[in-house]
Amino acid sequence: TRPTKSFLDGGFSGYQLVFVETPSNPGLDICDLAGVARLAHEAGALVVADNTTMTPYGQRPLDLGADIVVVA
Repeated sequence: TRPTKSFLDGGFSGYQLVFVETPSNPGLDICDLAGVARLAHEAGALVVADNTTMTPYGQRPLDLGADIVVVA
């Protein structure tokens, strides 16, 4: 588990899956989703983005490199 604000810190070496929620709930902290996707893919990991807070009207994670999007 990493805080959303510092999600990119440390990279993703050895990861198979990266699950990110941006903006986070309830704090609405954000991270660079495209940057997360780029680094995760370089490490060979899939990216799952929880887009419940933003909805497709505010953010389109697939367009930013996510492999799977969760909306609850």
